[in-house]
Amino acid sequence: MAAKSGIKIETDTDWPAVGATIIVGITIAWLASTTQRSQIRSNVANFRHDWLNNLRSKISELMAKLALLHSKLSSDTSFLKSPSSDEIYSEIIFLQTTIELMLDRKKESSNELTRLIEEIIKALKYSNDSDNINELANKISVKASEVLEQAWQDICSDHGLKKKDNSGIFSFLRRN
Repeated sequence: MAAKSGIKIETDTDWPAVGATIIVGITIAWLASTTQRSQIRSNVANFRHDWLNNLRSKISELMAKLALLHSKLSSDTSFLKSPSSDEIYSEIIFLQTTIELMLDRKKESSNELTRLIEEIIKALKYSNDSDNINELANKISVKASEVLEQAWQDICSDHGLKKKDNSGIFSFLRRN
């Protein structure tokens, strides 16, 4: 009878290789997770930045329309009763509504800004007190700057930047 030949295979586990594979796998998973979280924060920050620019633009448009209406009312106190005022007034109401919808009702500064905008529209419609209107316009500018500064701080925190007391692009408005 012929002798059987065979190959003996040892199946000992190479534990250092298994350990290295596990470590590499965990490291790759951790890096992927960290990168994904960073990208999400970046996307949120970009969204906030777009929102911030849009809000700034709408507030500027509103202030310009309010100034135009105030100017027209200064020269003609019955301007709001004329048909030519309808377009300006409807644009003001549209901008007011747009701004209110963009703001966070949970934040006190947003609610104060909304209240001030409503107050100046009422003052323009029902009174011709130039000093009060100018004072309200200044209050709106200051409050809008606070809302925008807070949004800027939120963008910075989305990017993981530290919040500083006197930093930000709008801080100079509070000092002046």
